[in-house]
Amino acid sequence: MKNPLGSLLSFLGLKKNSPRLELPEGLGCRFSLAQIKAATNNFDSLSIIGRGGSGTVYKGTLHDGTIVAVKRLRESYQGGEFKNEGQLLCQLCHPNLVSLIGFCVEGSEMVFVLEYMSRGSLAVFLFGIREDYLPLSWKHRLHICIGAARGLHYLHTGAKHAVIHRDIKSSNILLDEGWCCKLSDFGLSYLGPPSMSKALIRKDKFNVVGTFGYIAPEYAMNGELTDKSDVYSFGVVLFEVLYGRRISDQTLIDNQRTLLTWAKESLREGTIHHAIDPYLKGRIAPECLNKFLEIASSCVHCKGNERPAMGEVEVTLELALELQERADSEMESIYPSVSFVVPSNLLRFEEKSPQLQGSELPEDICRQFSLAEIEAATNNFHPGSIIGIGRYGSIYKGTIDDGTVVAVSRRRSSLGAVRELQNEVRLLCQLRHPHLVFLIGFCLVENELFVVLIFSLGLGRITFHCLGNIGYTYVSVQHVDYITCTAVPSML
Repeated sequence: MKNPLGSLLSFLGLKKNSPRLELPEGLGCRFSLAQIKAATNNFDSLSIIGRGGSGTVYKGTLHDGTIVAVKRLRESYQGGEFKNEGQLLCQLCHPNLVSLIGFCVEGSEMVFVLEYMSRGSLAVFLFGIREDYLPLSWKHRLHICIGAARGLHYLHTGAKHAVIHRDIKSSNILLDEGWCCKLSDFGLSYLGPPSMSKALIRKDKFNVVGTFGYIAPEYAMNGELTDKSDVYSFGVVLFEVLYGRRISDQTLIDNQRTLLTWAKESLREGTIHHAIDPYLKGRIAPECLNKFLEIASSCVHCKGNERPAMGEVEVTLELALELQERADSEMESIYPSVSFVVPSNLLRFEEKSPQLQGSELPEDICRQFSLAEIEAATNNFHPGSIIGIGRYGSIYKGTIDDGTVVAVSRRRSSLGAVRELQNEVRLLCQLRHPHLVFLIGFCLVENELFVVLIFSLGLGRITFHCLGNIGYTYVSVQHVDYITCTAVPSML
């Protein structure tokens, strides 16, 4: 029987024993067109899971029940792209790269059979393409970024010959059932020299390939292609991950329509907290965010030689994750089941705290609850939940999320009350001490204002301590010296 791997290599113009290649055993299987049609129900449109410039991807099931992704190339792309992608897939083997199962070359049909990534692309989760998908947590996003960085690092330095992907984007970062991240779509990839350390490949600047918005400026304008071209694209993905939006959105105001323009402007003006994904606000530790922004900004530097190598990107993202986990651990040791809340005025990227105007509330530094969440937490403001009466209303004991016990201050809303809340939040966000109760968030609806704080009786003797004229937070009396001696500026 003819070796299926040899058939693919022969078609690609390669020899199995070529010194350039080190091939895994049993890499590929040659399928007949009949088998491919049976797997995809004759390329049924209902089986389509993706479309691209090179062709269509179908979900299929092989005769043994294995679920696969079937990539059917368009005729206009089949010659060069099929050969290029096949050659690369034969050489690449890494847990963060999509694996080749087999292929089909029959008549005008050219097909790759690839491992199936059941959760789809990162783009699906970032941009809300499917309404039934919940937003990814920050740590989840970091894990995905690290996996993608490892895959790209391998392409640049781990394979026999360096590979420049040329189409790194969130829709080409796929997720399997276990949330393992894998790079896909090598149709535009370039097989470079053995080392990319000082390599510069000049391509025709009038034939630049890739996706608009992700292409490095030196490649787009001058045709200069290096591994740093991929680094730039990956940096764009990092900002997509943080902002939770596409590279271009024409529905936004002028300065926000292009992601990188807005990102650089928000960094320069110290308003990054206004720009990040609303779901992430109040959930990222400042040290982690600073480290993430540092490497993301370096990746999209306008000069290629100023960008980091992917190895450095990988290590820095791992450090960012470590910083987040450390901060979460510290918070959980004090307040179990409470996610980290970011005081935006502590971010070193800000030269000064943002000036709030009118009735704007600081959503960037704490969680904004819906009225339904507040009602659920307090059992619809049950009288039995009242634990105190403040100057502007009642204080309720409640439970949110997975059982976290909170104190909910219910107040009549007014311009003065909102302004005082702004001052209170600014103050609370400057105080970080194990014995000061933590601000969680707020809710503003019509003429009512709710402030949500951690409720705890396990910190020693507790009393109501007035901050400003309207806000109450729980303070351990034995640690008031922290407020007067340690906090900057000192507070009374």
